[in-house]
Amino acid sequence: MASGYLTLLVNEDEREKITTLFADYERQCGEVYCTHHYEREGYQVKLYQSKKGDKLVIQGPDPIEFRNKYLSFIDVWACEESQIGSDEVGVCDFLLPLVVVSVYLDKKDVSKIEEYGIRDSKKLSDSYILSIGPKLVKEFAFSKLTVSNEKYDELVRGGETTHTIKAKLHNRAIGNIHKQFPQCENIFLDQFVNEKKYFEYLENEEEVERNISFLTKSETYYPSVALASVIARYSLLLEKKKLEEKYHMTFPAGDGKEADNATKRFVARYGKEELHKVAKTTFKNFKNI
Repeated sequence: MASGYLTLLVNEDEREKITTLFADYERQCGEVYCTHHYEREGYQVKLYQSKKGDKLVIQGPDPIEFRNKYLSFIDVWACEESQIGSDEVGVCDFLLPLVVVSVYLDKKDVSKIEEYGIRDSKKLSDSYILSIGPKLVKEFAFSKLTVSNEKYDELVRGGETTHTIKAKLHNRAIGNIHKQFPQCENIFLDQFVNEKKYFEYLENEEEVERNISFLTKSETYYPSVALASVIARYSLLLEKKKLEEKYHMTFPAGDGKEADNATKRFVARYGKEELHKVAKTTFKNFKNI
């Protein structure tokens, strides 16, 4: 796994705990504003002081795991500055489309994420997301890209993979929102592949957004990604509702037994040809059925 970094805002008490906890691992720090530098288990841990407040930077193979192991007492967003975050849903859904969302979150609005109770969208119920979704899409600037399953299959048959499709969609969505807010320097993406591979997937794209921070489970640490995740899921639920109203049947998420049973009912009512319009036929579910 490529080396990543995690930035955490810290208060005076947390700073004191860190200096005590890592006292035996201190190294010389020659950087401007760096007050403490530690090396532990292959990780670089640095404390910085500025007018905007103190911050801790962890750099290494898996900075989130390191933070959870030693610094779980720091319970704040990793970054509370203005930022762009991107996430997707629908990748593993046999009967639902793929939705990618990138959002811009101004630092003055970070507190609103807490007010809405947003962290990980997976922990929020569908009914709650449907209740706050209309407010979120009005309050925040975002770029949404939806790929129908018909289009998804076309791309796969043309040589694309799930990862290349996602990389290109994220690049385009981030680019769309970054053009609206070119001054934004903080861009976060929920990592689905390492940074090197991600940019290899984009080598033939005309415009490529760079200076992106890649982290797994980043919706837990960056409010913009948490917001993108919720808006993406809200958008997917609306797509699900459209399908259910059109075909008068349930379209379950995922690619498990419920999806298989729903697909059998669909084929019985509308035939196999119609299934090509709503299912990811490149999934093994299609061959099995």
